[in-house]
Amino acid sequence: MFRRPAIVLLLAIFSTAVNDVASPRVEPPIPLKNEFVPFGMCMGGMKPSEQIAYCRKIGYSGLGLQVMDRQTLGEFAMQPEVVSGEFKIHSTLWWTNVTESVIDTAWLDGVLDEARKMELAIWMVLDGPDKSEESRSRAVSMIAKAALRCRAKGVRLVLYPHGGCVVSSAEEGLAILDSLDRLGIPDVGLSIHLCHELKAGNRDRLPEVVRKVAHRLVLVSVSGADSDTYGNDDDNWASAIKPLDQGTFDSRIFLRALSDVGYKGPILLHTYNLKTPGLPGYDRHLERSWGWWQRVVGSN
Repeated sequence: MFRRPAIVLLLAIFSTAVNDVASPRVEPPIPLKNEFVPFGMCMGGMKPSEQIAYCRKIGYSGLGLQVMDRQTLGEFAMQPEVVSGEFKIHSTLWWTNVTESVIDTAWLDGVLDEARKMELAIWMVLDGPDKSEESRSRAVSMIAKAALRCRAKGVRLVLYPHGGCVVSSAEEGLAILDSLDRLGIPDVGLSIHLCHELKAGNRDRLPEVVRKVAHRLVLVSVSGADSDTYGNDDDNWASAIKPLDQGTFDSRIFLRALSDVGYKGPILLHTYNLKTPGLPGYDRHLERSWGWWQRVVGSN
C-alpha cells in the first residue's frame, strides 16, 4: 500500500499533465512593429472613400491598391484622410508583360504625378510567355525603363515576384535587381510574398530566402495558406491565399523570419479572390485577419 505522501505526489503529477493538455503553451507575440494593411484586391467595385472607411472601421490605417490608373490614384489622393496623413496608401499594382517592349511614358508620367502626391510605391509585375533568357532580358530592359521614369518623378519602384510570371520568386527578383545594379540602376526595391514563395516550392526555406533578400525588401505580403499548395496550380490561388485564421501552414514562420532580419516596411494582407465587403457571402475575412494579427503580433 502507498504511503500518503506518495499518493499526493501522484495526484499532483496527474493534475499537471491534465492541465498541460487542456492549456497549450501560448506563443509569445512576434516582435513586429510594421504597419499592417490590406492589399485591396478584394475591394473591386468599392469607391475609394468606401474602401478607406471600411478599413478604418476595422482598425487598418492604410491600404495597397489593386489597380494603377491616373483617375483612381487621383481619387485616392484627394480623400481627406489621405491628405491629412491619417490613412496611408502604400502601393499600387502595375501588371506588365515583357512582350510589350514600349512603355507609354506619357501615361506613366501622369500616373507617377498622382503617386508622388501620396508617396506610394509602384509595384511592378513582369508577366511573359516563359522564363527563358530572352524573357528575362526583356524584363530587365522593361524595368530599367520604368525605373528611370520613376526616378525622374521621385517615386519608388518595387519589383513584385509573382507565380507563373517571368519573375516568380524573391530570389529570382534579386537576380533581376543585380542585373539592374550593373546597369547603374540600384534604386529599385523588392517585395516578397508568402503565397508566391509557397507556390515556388520554398515552404521549408522561408527563413533562408528572407535572409537572402532582406537588404532589398521594401514591401511584403502575407496570407493564410495550406502547407501543400506547391504543385496545386489549378485552384486559382485558393490554397495559398486565405484569411490569416485559415490554412494548415503556420504563417508565423514567415513573420518571425521578417522580424529576425529587422524588416521595417509595411506588411500587406493578400486578399486575391476573397469576398468583397458588403456583397452576399462576405465572411468578414478582413476583420478575422485583423483579429489574428492582434493576437499573434499585437501592438508590441
